[in-house]
Amino acid sequence: MENSPHKNSLQETLKVIRFKTHTILKQSWPIEWRNFQNSELIIKALAAAPIAAKVVTIGSIIGILSSFSLLFYGFYLISTKEVPDQGGEIREAVIDSTMSLFNPTTSYISDAEQRVNSLLYLPLYAVSYPDYLYDAKANPIIEPKLLSNLPEWQNSNDKPTENFKKLKFTLRKDIKWSNDKPITMSDIQYTFDLLKPTDSNPGGNPQFKDSFRQVSFNVLNDYQFELTSTSPNPQLLYNANFSPISKEYFSGLNIERLNNDIRSVKPLVTSGYFTFNDGNIQDPDSIKNQMIENPVKDSANNFIKTAILNRNPVQNISKPIYIDKYIIKTYYSLEDTGTNPGGSLEKAAKEGKIDILSRSILPSSAISSENMKAKIGLNQTIVPSNTFYNIYLNIKKDQYFINQSLRKYVICEFARFNLNAPFTNSIENLSKNKRFLPIQFQQSDISDCPDDTSSILDTRFYSLTTLDNKKTISLYGDPISLSLAGVEESEPILDQVKNFFESIGFQISDVIKDPTKLEESIKSKSYNAIFLPITFTSKDPYSIYGTNAQNLNNIGQNNKVISYEVESNLKKYVASNFTDDSVKNKLSDFFKKEYISINLFRGKYEVNYSERIKKIDPNLVKNIPIVVTLPSDINIDFSQISFKTKRVRK
Repeated sequence: MENSPHKNSLQETLKVIRFKTHTILKQSWPIEWRNFQNSELIIKALAAAPIAAKVVTIGSIIGILSSFSLLFYGFYLISTKEVPDQGGEIREAVIDSTMSLFNPTTSYISDAEQRVNSLLYLPLYAVSYPDYLYDAKANPIIEPKLLSNLPEWQNSNDKPTENFKKLKFTLRKDIKWSNDKPITMSDIQYTFDLLKPTDSNPGGNPQFKDSFRQVSFNVLNDYQFELTSTSPNPQLLYNANFSPISKEYFSGLNIERLNNDIRSVKPLVTSGYFTFNDGNIQDPDSIKNQMIENPVKDSANNFIKTAILNRNPVQNISKPIYIDKYIIKTYYSLEDTGTNPGGSLEKAAKEGKIDILSRSILPSSAISSENMKAKIGLNQTIVPSNTFYNIYLNIKKDQYFINQSLRKYVICEFARFNLNAPFTNSIENLSKNKRFLPIQFQQSDISDCPDDTSSILDTRFYSLTTLDNKKTISLYGDPISLSLAGVEESEPILDQVKNFFESIGFQISDVIKDPTKLEESIKSKSYNAIFLPITFTSKDPYSIYGTNAQNLNNIGQNNKVISYEVESNLKKYVASNFTDDSVKNKLSDFFKKEYISINLFRGKYEVNYSERIKKIDPNLVKNIPIVVTLPSDINIDFSQISFKTKRVRK
């Protein structure tokens, strides 16, 4: 069949289109395409092309390669996940506290040392304390650390009088020291013996002196032991959370030797999150890779200025720890004057060298929380503590406080004693309904103090005179002179207490505050009144008022109060696990009528933390306790913190 005219016309049109398309491509892309039939001629063809063609071609090749790279990278992201990796450091600042030894059994442990010990050594278990001022029913919460489960009371319904005497502990079988050697029962008993006070050993860490005074250690097997108390002691459950040290590493030294041993300064065998490395270490503040001795001592006063802790290669906690270093540095000043030999908090904070700073706000501190926050610019939280500042009257010494009317006069006067700024930076005044009964009783009481306190004094013995606006109380016509005791850390509030005693008519013959003299004074009860901060780790008032413990008031020596049977009632109250209200009422009646102590103030605790920590661990603020009992309460959840990451297959 002949071709139709229409078909021929269409073919001609297509030929014209192909020709024109070929011409346009050849003009716009002048590459000899037949050269691509031989791969060796590709580069020559590209070299022969115009510059524009070269740029377009190379760009296209790069684009194709990038597309493949992005495709493969996308596949990598889909098939992997980001996880924490080891590395980075945390820096903690220390002020108003010193570091000399890092050993949880030693006789003097500062706030800073407690913090470091909590990083170096794990306790048998951790205790979270309630607010003893307001929480009447709560008990501390226990979390096992080196134990496999909670301690267990060996109580029996058949012998109720023997209840709360034997407490059984079971160690985990997988716990090790940082040198990869197992933590043994021998280590546990060695540590307990260091802490328990005896005639030959006054005791190590003062936190355990009262707790272990009447307690013995009994080994049951390789992983179990019992603590046995001579009398019912329910609070032993919360007070026995000591941190063991290695008997082999410390060569079985006694407390006196440990206080002077280099291994207590730089322990290389620990059980906690971190430990020390042997030998010198690179200075974290030097850009010249300078090697320094660790810990770094301040040659002027022999205190430790900087301690650089490294992640323990052996972790006894299941959650992984990623931080490589924990650096603790002592600062002696807040403001940067440009001449601070040890640096200042202000400068360190500006340089990003502070992640956390926590402190008990001592009355003796010259740095207010407001000034601290303004200078270092960190986030700040201030919480109350379970440390209470009380006055205890020695009702036996020098006959002065035997008479109830004089004691009531003192207590009723101090019921009106409140501190104003600047002391409210470090303490808070307790309300009147919390002042007259021991805090541990969890009761409120307002005493029947008259407006005219002078009417309280028994005029058969005492007289009150005022001359030139100065009051004087006399016993049978002779002015009364008192001996006042108190710790140096409570100054200058101790001075205010002394001044108040003098303002209400007493002469103060002596203020006992030297640590050595104060310890002897407490032992011999040679003071008339003592102003002390007492940290409550339990609801047990026996450790303060019982005759076999501190007994700051000398209750058992006063014949006029024997009828109250304070000693036996304190024991009954403890033995009932603080549930016997009838006994508590008898004790409350004693304190209401005899006026032997008064609660004045409550201490505060301050926590400062950087934005870096806040960003990485948003739970840090939530985890700050509502009330701080010990500095070790301020713990970072290290499993939440990592400064480096890596990707692993899903």
